[in-house]
Amino acid sequence: TRKPDDQPGGRLHQILHYRGRQSAGQRGFGRRALNTNKPRYPAPGACSSLIYVITGDAVMPKDIAPILDELREDHRNMARLLDLLEQQSEALLDEDSSDLELMLDIMHYMTVYSDAVHHPKEDRLYAELHAARPDLSQGMGRVCDEHHTLSLQSVMLRDRLVEAFSGNAVRRKDIVADALRYIGTLRAHMHWEESDLFRRLDVMVADGHGQIESSTLEARFKSLFDAING
Repeated sequence: TRKPDDQPGGRLHQILHYRGRQSAGQRGFGRRALNTNKPRYPAPGACSSLIYVITGDAVMPKDIAPILDELREDHRNMARLLDLLEQQSEALLDEDSSDLELMLDIMHYMTVYSDAVHHPKEDRLYAELHAARPDLSQGMGRVCDEHHTLSLQSVMLRDRLVEAFSGNAVRRKDIVADALRYIGTLRAHMHWEESDLFRRLDVMVADGHGQIESSTLEARFKSLFDAING
């Protein structure tokens, strides 16, 4: 069984409990891990849940309320990672001691988990809101476009960090510019979801529409997982 990322030994737990530079071997992930499990990205305007999911057990439960709890917890963890990324970016810009491998690990987490698991859950909930309560979903369609923008920005930053960590010539200011752009976009996106989209979903649940057909979800995610893994 896959160990939850925020539990001891999980990738998120390791990053959030960072205590200075360690080797990739000590932490169990790093540059080598970036060459595997690269997510696929949606076309503009397409919901990412129709494109991919990366783990066989990443099936959403049928109750919507627990899904929203998980998404809010994800946001708290992602906010802490963005703080770390911002700190390292500022150190890099000032030519102080910065940790490129830590930045790389953060972006590996962001591209593999956030882009490929977290955002598809949000896309699926938006689709449910649109189908069940169109009166509540007006103006919420931007969620798919913003997820597409974030996926492009995260991959651009991750790839630039890979180049720098591999010893190739990359300008510090380009890494910092990409990082600050991504941090700003994701922070604004999460704030909008917390203050608007999630509240509308809460209303839908409180009004009695609190479940998604589990069998439909499981079939969709299983077929996607099978397609991605050949």
